[in-house]
Formats: sequence, structure tokens, C-alpha cells
Amino acid sequence: MAFTPDGRTLATGSGDGTVRLWDVASHREITQLNGHQHKVSSVAFTRDGRTLATGSYDRTVRLWDVTRRQEIAQLRGHEHWVFSVAFTRDGHTLASGSGTTVRLWEVTRRREIARLTGHQGGVSSVTFTQDGRTLATGDIGGTVRLWDVASHREVARFNGHQRGVSSMAFTQDGRTLATGGNDRTARLWDVTRRQEIARLNGHQHAISSVAFARDGRTLATGGYDGTVRLWDVASQREITRLTGHQGTTFWVTFLPDGTMLAGGDDGTVWSWDVSHLVEPLSFLCAQAGRSFTPEEWERYVPEGPAYRKICP
Repeated sequence: MAFTPDGRTLATGSGDGTVRLWDVASHREITQLNGHQHKVSSVAFTRDGRTLATGSYDRTVRLWDVTRRQEIAQLRGHEHWVFSVAFTRDGHTLASGSGTTVRLWEVTRRREIARLTGHQGGVSSVTFTQDGRTLATGDIGGTVRLWDVASHREVARFNGHQRGVSSMAFTQDGRTLATGGNDRTARLWDVTRRQEIARLNGHQHAISSVAFARDGRTLATGGYDGTVRLWDVASQREITRLTGHQGTTFWVTFLPDGTMLAGGDDGTVWSWDVSHLVEPLSFLCAQAGRSFTPEEWERYVPEGPAYRKICP
């Protein structure tokens, strides 16, 4: 499943080959998209929310016009199930993972522009940096590879997960990569130094989704244990645990207004206002209407950062 960037529309793929679009506010189905001949395993929106890409066990990638609610292209060539799809921020390039191969597609011309090989296990997750220059790919063996999109060359390889990589996300500056694994851990990687920064433990089952807040200071993880956990990236500590789903939490995302959405296999979408957790100093400023004195800081923020003015 995937949300549009504004969080208003949810796309879900199902085992019968259908794709459904939902209005998040009213919880109503908007439309059903038919075309795939087998299970839909991955969905992704362009940043403007106008185009949807879907990957399927029928070995095709399909593009859909969200406004007109119709299929606009079929991208063929994969020899195995398509497990993951992702757009660049500008929507010009699409990556799709199938078997041990990742293909890059030029969206406008509907043509393949590159084929990336090297994974020993099936590719299970793909994601781009915000600038579209780097692609991260993860496989069912736990390996993560970074690729230079322009040259189509592998530039780094991360090993650490003991089982498959299920989800990945970059910070907006592209310097940090988060990965969620079936080994119940989330890991943070320094993209520049090509090394692991931290291992986040806590989930009782496999992690299915990871997402950064806009400032990159907070990471959300959703898992098969039905929980969503927020982590402070700097200290690598769990901030809070959010519950609600009765089954797997398949997808988590942050919205610009500070709301976090999570979709689960129980058919529900939960939302939480986590702005006071993601941006606590801004929250304190809004509540107090002024900066704290050093004494108040010591009293109300005893385990927080060093004293500072919280209001501009």
C-alpha cells in the first residue's frame, strides 16, 4: 500500500490482481483499477499524486492515471515477480525490482533505460534519494546496494541484516539510509562513509515499513507485531510506541502537518498527531507562548538537549 504525499489517497494492491484507491478522510473506496493478472505486490505514487505505478506477480509494471482512473502503460521485460517499485522525486524515472534484477524505466517514453544486476537474492525493496542520483536496493538475503543512477554502477554495499530487507528510506539530504528487515531490526547507514550507524531493536516481529520525518531527526517503523515505533535518530532511542492495528502495520508515512499515517492488513488506517514528538521544541513554544527560563528548562526538559531558546 502507499499514500499520496498529501495523505489524502491510499492505494492498495490485493491478491486478486486489483488495485483500489481510497479516500482517507471518508474511508470510502474511490475506484478499483483492473488489469493485472496476478497478485499486486507493490504500489507507488509520483510526488504530485497523479500517476500510480504497480508491480505484480504477473511480471508486469503498470502505470495508471489517477485522475482518469485508467491504465496508461504496461512495462514488460521482467522474467520474475515484480516485488517493488519506486519513482524518482521528479517522476521521470521508475525503478522496479524483480528476481535478482532491477530495471530503470523512462516514464514519459515508457522504455527501459538500464538493467542493474548483482544481487544474489531476490530484490525486495527499492528507493531513490530526493535528488534522484542514488538508488538503494535491498534483497531477501539482507544485502543493500547503492547505485549511481547516471552511470548505472554499484557504488556501495551494506551487509548487516540477517534476513530480508523489507523497506528502505533516505533522509531528505540523502546522507542517511534507514532499512527495515525481517530480522526484526531497523538499521541506520551513513551513505557517505558507507557504514552502519545504528541498529534499532524493539519490534517483536519483522519490520514492514520505515519512514523519516521531514527533518530527518525522527524515524518511524511499522511491523508485523502491529506497532508503530518512533525513534530519535541522534540518540538511537525509542521515543514512543503507537498501537492500534490488530495485525501487520504495512505502511507508515509522515505528512507535512506533523500527522503520521499507518495502514494495516486489518483494513484500517490510523493517524496520530506526533508533531509534539517529532518537533518537541516547536511544540513547547506553541504551548508556552515564550521561551523557557533556564530553571523551567531544567524542570520540564530534564533529559532533553542543552538549554536553548525555543521560540524565535
